[in-house]
Amino acid sequence: MTTWRKVGYCLALVAGVSFTASATTYRVTPDAAVGGNGQAWADDGAGNAPVTLTEAIALAANDDVILCKAGEYEKVAGSGNNGEKSSFLVAKPLTIRGGLKGTDDVTLDDVSPVSTFTAPAQQVSIFYVKASAGVNVFENLKLTGVTANSRYYVFSAISKTGAGSIEVRNCQIVNNTCGNDNCAYGEGLNFAGTADSTAVISNCLFAAKVSTSYAKSPGQALRLVTFKEVVLTDCAFVTNGVSFSRGVNYLSGNGAINGVAIYAKDAPIRAKGCTFLANRHTWLDNGATGCVMLEGAGGEGESS
Repeated sequence: MTTWRKVGYCLALVAGVSFTASATTYRVTPDAAVGGNGQAWADDGAGNAPVTLTEAIALAANDDVILCKAGEYEKVAGSGNNGEKSSFLVAKPLTIRGGLKGTDDVTLDDVSPVSTFTAPAQQVSIFYVKASAGVNVFENLKLTGVTANSRYYVFSAISKTGAGSIEVRNCQIVNNTCGNDNCAYGEGLNFAGTADSTAVISNCLFAAKVSTSYAKSPGQALRLVTFKEVVLTDCAFVTNGVSFSRGVNYLSGNGAINGVAIYAKDAPIRAKGCTFLANRHTWLDNGATGCVMLEGAGGEGESS
């Protein structure tokens, strides 16, 4: 009887265990030739070589890790239609981590530990996240050059729609602009989630997200709609706003006077250690522009 009890107990333990395959890591470099497998930082002569980021995203499965060597990457022409046109469509939960030195999977570049991706003109986003579950992570990236002049779509460095959560760490979201009235918000990060989604944004710089037209919706650097919780930590918001001279009356009824840095609707924000500097409509002197605009569920913070 004693023996049977031990065997039964072991079988019960095995039956209750959930086995999860370990994540696969893919390595990306600015000069990667098409056709690698991402299993080495350089061609090792044995069939292992780095890949392009487009290939890595296609090869990766849910929860895999993509490591990008530091440096500037060539512009990638957008794929997808209309509002989904982007350099990189991410339709599964992945970690994309930049700034690596390219000698191993952990060491950051000691000169400039970021990977820079620049948007071609008239492209809706650099990254378009459309994962239905899980968490997408972006880390050590510089995203720049979103230059839009269309009145029909929101142009952003990273756009996110639908279910799933997102984390952005140690990123520079800089020098993204819009030249038309209907695309003038969320030019840094434009995130829409669900009641179960969370967003964590830490140690990021948002600078010079400027609309050269009036903004029908606020949130030049960061626009958040429908999240269970948003956590902002140690981020800097600098010179985000609108630069145009049609006059105060031209803004009537469109809400652009408030929230030029951050707009959040039904997305409770917890912010700590964030800095806001010169976020405003550059031609308004009445102090009514406001850095942050919250609608629906509110937030709390300790910011400077």
